[in-house]
Amino acid sequence: PDYASGSITVRAVGGGPPRRYCDERGDVGAFVLTRRGTAACALQLPGRPPSTSEVRVADEVVARGTGIDIHSLHRRGDELVWLDDDVEQTAPLP
Repeated sequence: PDYASGSITVRAVGGGPPRRYCDERGDVGAFVLTRRGTAACALQLPGRPPSTSEVRVADEVVARGTGIDIHSLHRRGDELVWLDDDVEQTAPLP
């Protein structure tokens, strides 16, 4: 699988300070941006059992578990969508 380690930095086209999201030493499998420029991401956590993962919106954890497919995260309208044990899960985007 493909992963990216580090954080996601969002910069506004019109200026303003950059914002960092998913700032962990984990492996980010996928991320999406909200209309407001906030990042949501799915990542595998460092120092945990190898399969423990999270879905986050900004710094808020919306899901944590061992069955999260971190590559399945995507945006559908105003919702985040991902698979947890092959079952579709959703959360509203802020």
